[in-house]
Amino acid sequence: MDEMRDAEPGPVPHLALVTLADEPIALAVAKRLAALFPDSGLSHYSDLRQAAKDHPGARIVLAMTSPVEAVARRLASGAGALDALSDWVAEVSPHLAAARQHRRRLWLIDARAMAAGLPHALSAASSLADATGSGIALPDPPEAMYLVLSDSLIARHEPAMRLAAEFTSLCRGPLGVTVDLAKVAEAHGNERAARAEATGLRAGQEAALAEVLADRDRQAAEIALLRESLLLQLTEAEAAAKTCAALKAEAATLGKAAAERHFFKSEAETLARRLEDVEESRLRRETILGAMLLADQAAVAELTSRAAELASRLSASELANEAMGRRVAELEAAQEAERVKAEALQAELQHVFASNSWKITGPLRRARNWIGPKAP
Repeated sequence: MDEMRDAEPGPVPHLALVTLADEPIALAVAKRLAALFPDSGLSHYSDLRQAAKDHPGARIVLAMTSPVEAVARRLASGAGALDALSDWVAEVSPHLAAARQHRRRLWLIDARAMAAGLPHALSAASSLADATGSGIALPDPPEAMYLVLSDSLIARHEPAMRLAAEFTSLCRGPLGVTVDLAKVAEAHGNERAARAEATGLRAGQEAALAEVLADRDRQAAEIALLRESLLLQLTEAEAAAKTCAALKAEAATLGKAAAERHFFKSEAETLARRLEDVEESRLRRETILGAMLLADQAAVAELTSRAAELASRLSASELANEAMGRRVAELEAAQEAERVKAEALQAELQHVFASNSWKITGPLRRARNWIGPKAP
């Protein structure tokens, strides 16, 4: 296997690049391979078995982030230790299993090392890597403390440790991210200094807060005294205002009573004068009504006599109307008899006109009319 790893890669007609589905460095790796092998075709996959099936004669390049960086990235995103390890094991296990089946035509490389153009990422491409090692932006690796924690977790997790060892044995060239103990110590020192500074700041803030709270308590006591004094003054003012309002209401009531008394007195005088006027008017009306009553009695007598005369004339007119009604009935009966007689004559005439004798003698009548009447 070591001979296979260190073999010089000759001319490659086609490359099948395989990266994990969520690999953030995949595009940079593809650009780097395209620069290293400008004369070769390049296909990009996220499934190694599918790549091997689609390109049976091509060189397969499996680019994976190192186990330490992959787990550290999950820890930095907030995942728990066990979840980060389990997720990474579940993701890389199918790829490494497929890599064992196609190891004779497989290059497994560290994705960050390849994208960064580190020497010996691919054995025979070191000069090309040096020539094209800039111009591609890469995401920063996780912080050192996550890398240390990731390395420690992998060492204590048997499935993850076994996969990490297999990754290291198959990987061509160096790893893109390694744990630097000096940087870790420096990071811990910076963290301790920052914590000490934060502790000092917190103590100063607590002292300032205690002083502010004490001032607040003193001001609260003074405000409470001012509130009590103001409450007493407000109570006295409210009592005085109520007394003044009661006096004003009483004065208004008395004034209203006096006004009503004056008004009633004026109304009584006005009513007395109106009563006198009404009495005088009543006497005048009685006098006028008496005279009118006498005149009405005379008019009633006259109307009574005229009504009797009209009644007698109406009786005579009714008798005349009855006689006239009888005459009209007689005339109508005679008219009806004449009408019946005329209808009978008309029917007889129509019968004569419709008879055969009338039709037979028709030419004789026409001839007579043509010859003309005889001389007398």
